[in-house]
Amino acid sequence: MQWDLRITVAVGLLSILVLTRVVTSIRSNLALRRSGEGKTPPIMPYALPGIGNMLAFAFDTKSLLSTIIDQFGPNIPVRIRVLNIKLNFISGSESVLAIFRGSRDLTTAPAATLVLENAFGCPGSVRHVFDRDNTGILTQPLEGSNPLEPHNRFFSLSHRSLHKHLSGTGLNELASRFMSCLETELAALDIGHEEWTTIPDFYDLIKQTVFKASTTALCGPNLFALNPDFTDDFWEFDTHITKLFKNLPRWMIPKSFQVREKLKASMMKWHKHAEEKFDKNDEALQNLEWEELYGAKLMRARYEDLMGIDGFNEEAYAAADLGMIWGANANIVPIIGWSMIDTLVRPKLLSQAREEISSLIDPSPKGAIGLNMPKLLASPLLQSIYSEELRLRNGVIIQRVPTVDNFKIGNWKFPKGDMIITSSWHEQRDRSVWNEGPVNGEVHSVEDFWAERFLVYPNDPNSGPAKPGRDVKSKVKPAVEDAAGNAGNQPKFTIDSVTGSYIPYGGGQKICPGRFYAKQEAIGAMAMFLTMFDIELEKNDLPKPNMEYFPFGVVPPLGTFPARMRRRKL
Repeated sequence: MQWDLRITVAVGLLSILVLTRVVTSIRSNLALRRSGEGKTPPIMPYALPGIGNMLAFAFDTKSLLSTIIDQFGPNIPVRIRVLNIKLNFISGSESVLAIFRGSRDLTTAPAATLVLENAFGCPGSVRHVFDRDNTGILTQPLEGSNPLEPHNRFFSLSHRSLHKHLSGTGLNELASRFMSCLETELAALDIGHEEWTTIPDFYDLIKQTVFKASTTALCGPNLFALNPDFTDDFWEFDTHITKLFKNLPRWMIPKSFQVREKLKASMMKWHKHAEEKFDKNDEALQNLEWEELYGAKLMRARYEDLMGIDGFNEEAYAAADLGMIWGANANIVPIIGWSMIDTLVRPKLLSQAREEISSLIDPSPKGAIGLNMPKLLASPLLQSIYSEELRLRNGVIIQRVPTVDNFKIGNWKFPKGDMIITSSWHEQRDRSVWNEGPVNGEVHSVEDFWAERFLVYPNDPNSGPAKPGRDVKSKVKPAVEDAAGNAGNQPKFTIDSVTGSYIPYGGGQKICPGRFYAKQEAIGAMAMFLTMFDIELEKNDLPKPNMEYFPFGVVPPLGTFPARMRRRKL
């Protein structure tokens, strides 16, 4: 009797699962077949009522999104159900460009609020600061938005200060300061000119030195002087960040909360020190692009903006600046690591990169070992290496939420408040878009690193990032003979032919404001390492990505990288 009951219950539950799957599949097919304007996107079929696609989305996001693209194809939006939340997943360059062009009718505020609270510990007591601010990011508040005073517009203030101080003189000062700080960090390493020095983990050395240089350039030296363990604490925090992003409860991840609270306390200690020591009446000090207390003028401007908001507090300010430091390091440091490791395991590429960098060193160096940054930043090869790492290693979910009723992409409509997402990882691996060769007889899968993927050779119509024959605006210009009759075939760097598919910085009005600084950090750091040191990895195996970090940004290399280093004679 008991066994019969168990069978009955099991059959009943299975029937519910099957019926749910059948019903959602039928609804999905009907939505696909519907014609005309203003269509509702089809749903991704699921079997668990009330749960939807939550398990797949939470624990195997990459595979779920790949399945959707394979099943529905590009440029067809698909609704993913996660409990009672509806996410609209879009793919294909046309759809991606549509959300970037429609920036004024879309917001990132809900996602930014969740990140500040879940990942960086912004207290719930200041949630009203974010909830009341529906005014947008531009100087002019959105029509129909809440009548906030200018000093209470959190998202506009943040957008303005980042874009203002990460361009022009602010960018130049920050970038040169980073290079100077990195040279100081590398010069201090106990590595000689004659004997090889064993390095237990070369990637860890990159993390330690680049983070210290980047954060000193951004925040000044006192953050580290007041908190000697800040570098180690930060990288430990980074190992917990995916759990925090997922908003797991404290009792499940107590260590994650503990290390985050320690970092927030360190931030508050630095904030208090800077506020007490900074002379606000010193006009000359106020005008400096960088000083030791706050570091870059950007960080001083953030203090004035954030602490001037009604209802904001010290803990929220600390969480916001922790997020700022994480955003400035958690993506670019792995990119530098990948650039170095991918170059070191390829002897031919290593030789090409060294030759390129050596040709761009000033004969009369003025700091930073004579590296000529404008020339380095214009180098086709170095730009291509950097861009290829961003293409291959960047795995982030780009999020937008419509602020208007029935936002449209093509014939599809999206309700106000329903989140739209897309995946940089999948767009940057679309085989219908990207060039995989053969070039010079070699095939280069979108899953593999190819240093020259972004180089166009005038005499080779099969070169460049876009799949040959794809209808793109940029055309290859034929080689032109010089005065001596030599046909030039010098490569040119380009991303123009993959617009909408190459999206490591996002796009539209919300495009990453730190993209110019990040490029200078990546190319400058690589040039400095290769100029100052001979480096040999113990193993020349191709590195694998640590997919635990997907989809929260650049995926770092997996494992340790034992090496030996020797200082080069300059």
